[in-house]
Amino acid sequence: MHELNDQLSDRERRTHDLSAQVKRLETEKQELQAAIEEADSALEQGDTKLQQALADLTEQKAETERRLSEKESEFDTTRQAAAVSVLTNFSSVFPI
Repeated sequence: MHELNDQLSDRERRTHDLSAQVKRLETEKQELQAAIEEADSALEQGDTKLQQALADLTEQKAETERRLSEKESEFDTTRQAAAVSVLTNFSSVFPI
């Protein structure tokens, strides 16, 4: 009888230990799930910021290319006007 009581006590202790371990693991699981959700949220925010930065960069590139094209056009106009001026001055100095 004493042996059966010892076995019962041992099983109750192991059951208690296992219950405590299950509770600890459930708490750890919840903490990990919360950490995953937080990481997912941060990842989504980072992705949103990245997409916005890429859109801004694309817009800035287009604006820069447009301004460069305008400056090239102005340069061509100025170069042509200078060439005409040089030819005009040259013609007035050395008539044909």
